[in-house]
Amino acid sequence: MVILNTKVIGQMRILCVEDEPQALAQLKLSLESFCKELYCAKDGKEAIEIIDKKELDVVITDIMMPHVNGLELLKIIKKKYKDIKVIIVTAHSESNYLLKAIELKADGYILKPLNLQELFSLIVKNVSPKIFENELSSKNSLLKVLRAVGGKRVQIIEYIFNNIDENSEFIGTYDEITKKLNSSKPTVVNTFKALIEDGILTRIKNGHYKLKSNLLQ
Repeated sequence: MVILNTKVIGQMRILCVEDEPQALAQLKLSLESFCKELYCAKDGKEAIEIIDKKELDVVITDIMMPHVNGLELLKIIKKKYKDIKVIIVTAHSESNYLLKAIELKADGYILKPLNLQELFSLIVKNVSPKIFENELSSKNSLLKVLRAVGGKRVQIIEYIFNNIDENSEFIGTYDEITKKLNSSKPTVVNTFKALIEDGILTRIKNGHYKLKSNLLQ
C-alpha cells in the first residue's frame, strides 16, 4: 500500500533525471510531498553535478537524454557511487537499452507512463535494506556504550533495543521483562520511566512503546 511505503520514502533523498519537462514535472509532483529531499535534472550531465554535491539514496532516470544519457549515467554511478540505487524509466520501444541497463546492474526499472504505486514499491524494495543496515549499525554502537556502563538497568535497555521491530516499536510487559531478565519489577518500571522522561521512548499503551524516531540516525 502507498500509505505504508511513504514512511520509508520519507527518509529518502531522491534525484529525478528526465529531459522531457512534462515528464519531469510529473515525477516532481509525485515525489516532492513524500521524500526527505528531492532534486531534479534535465539530463545526465546536470545530474552528475548534483550527485557530486549532494548525498543521495536513489536516482530515477530516463534513458534517452542529451549530453549524458541514462545508461552512461548509470555506469558512472555504479563506478563512483555504489551506495546510490538507480531506477531506470523506460518506454516499451527501448527494450534494447533496457537490456543494457540490466547488464550495467540497474537496481530496477519502470515503464512509462509511470504508475505511482509501482514507483513507490520499487523505491522501497531497494532502499529498505539500506535503512535497516544503518539502523542496526547505529543500534549496535549504542549498545556497546551501554554495556560499558553495566548494571541491571543496562541489561533492560539492551533487551528493549534488541527487540525493537521494523516500525521502531517495542511490545512487552513489565512482568515479561522481569521474568526474562530475572530482575525486580521496580527496576524494570523505573528504567522505562527514565527512558520515557528522557524522550527515548514514547508510551503508546500498556506494553507498547515507540523508540524516538531520530535516535538511531
